[in-house]
Amino acid sequence: MYNAVGRHSPIRMMGITSGMDTEMLIQRTMRFHQMQLDRKMRSRTLMQWRQELHTGIRDDLHSFRRSFLTALGPNAMLSSAVYNTTAAKVTGNNADAVSIRTSPSSGLGSMTINSIDKLAKGATSTVENVTGETGGAGLTMSTRLGDIHKLTGKNPAGFDFPDSGTASIYINGKPIAINDTDTVANLISKVNNSDAGVTMSYDQLQDTFKIETNGTVKDGVIDNRSNDELTLQGGFLGVLGFIDDAHADANGISEVVGGIQTFKNGHDAELYINGQTTPITNSTNNFNYRGINITLNDVFDGTDGGVKVEIVRDSDAAFNRIKGFIDSYNSIITKLEGMLSESKGRNEIGYKPLTDEEKANMTEKQIEDWEAIAKKGIIRSDPALRGLVSNLRNSFFSTVEAAGIKPSDIGLTTGILAGVKSCNNIAQDFCRQVVRKTAGMLAAFQGFAVPHDGKKTSEKLQMFSLVSISMTSPVLYAFGTSMNQKD
Repeated sequence: MYNAVGRHSPIRMMGITSGMDTEMLIQRTMRFHQMQLDRKMRSRTLMQWRQELHTGIRDDLHSFRRSFLTALGPNAMLSSAVYNTTAAKVTGNNADAVSIRTSPSSGLGSMTINSIDKLAKGATSTVENVTGETGGAGLTMSTRLGDIHKLTGKNPAGFDFPDSGTASIYINGKPIAINDTDTVANLISKVNNSDAGVTMSYDQLQDTFKIETNGTVKDGVIDNRSNDELTLQGGFLGVLGFIDDAHADANGISEVVGGIQTFKNGHDAELYINGQTTPITNSTNNFNYRGINITLNDVFDGTDGGVKVEIVRDSDAAFNRIKGFIDSYNSIITKLEGMLSESKGRNEIGYKPLTDEEKANMTEKQIEDWEAIAKKGIIRSDPALRGLVSNLRNSFFSTVEAAGIKPSDIGLTTGILAGVKSCNNIAQDFCRQVVRKTAGMLAAFQGFAVPHDGKKTSEKLQMFSLVSISMTSPVLYAFGTSMNQKD
């Protein structure tokens, strides 16, 4: 009989015909294959998680090294500046008249500021009692310029804004356009942002206007302030009281000439130090004197005593730097030892990486919570991590051969902190004493004191480099040399 389908046409036997559940057979076969795929996927996910943890550890250590094991930056432990920190003690009845800041180049010692006769100032014109109302009852920053003449009662030139509302004032020959709708704040902003080279201000409580030259810069510094000159011109400045003969007399200058008033009353700062008969002068009130930054705040004649300034070694600053290093070190050790000892609880053992099929039936929060448990203890007792912790721990026991000293010699000891093994504690008082001693040695090597043992400067500097690295914090040397991989 002829087969219409053809001799090569396939014949499929369905379950109903054959009595076999072929779909179930296929599912079981695929299920076994899927289990193998899921097992490989979970293994790969665990490997990725471990890699992420190792990468995080590496980044933490590199960040620690870049922050502390360097000679640059605010936490640089290999910089002599860390251990050469100085502080100023300012005493005397007029101590508030000066502000002192030190630097690593400040030499230890003391000095006396006998008097401050003058503060540096430019050519200045000051108008007090502009409206006659102090305590803030006069002008405000929002007072319109067109209304000021009604409040001041001054207008020697009979000034008034034209119909256009726009006029000009001239300061040091530079025109500055103003409008009757401008406010006091607008006026001050226009003057200060102009090319006139002055600073204008208004003290509302004292009802006082002031214009002062900024000084002329020559060779990168402000020139002698006695050379400053301030010229004022313009009817509106008369409304404010800047231009009139009475104001000229009060400021010790000539009368108004051709509507222009000129001020040449600037001068440099003058002070006397250490009983010198010749004053120290400076064109600004902030300057450096023998490595010390001095800011003059007020004048005093010294009749009730001078101001004594003592430059001392600031061991607390150096100690706090070392403590910051130790705290960061402790944080790393705590994290690493936590990873080595972390384990799942009895009810968490079954938590494994999720498959895509399992995630499809869960919310993002459920997935996040599940994976947080699944990641627990995945690098528990990790050999590489344990070796790293051992090296870090040993750095606090080992002697630095170049210096013949170990960390415990400067008060750095291992102990128990917050229940975590091998974290480092600082014997604070002892460490401060060593910092003071070491800082003194560093000062001698840097030339603050004269060497007396006959060694050459180059040998002194070589010894200094060793001491600064090892004597002050030998753990840095040991720890740094064990981390020589490039970032």
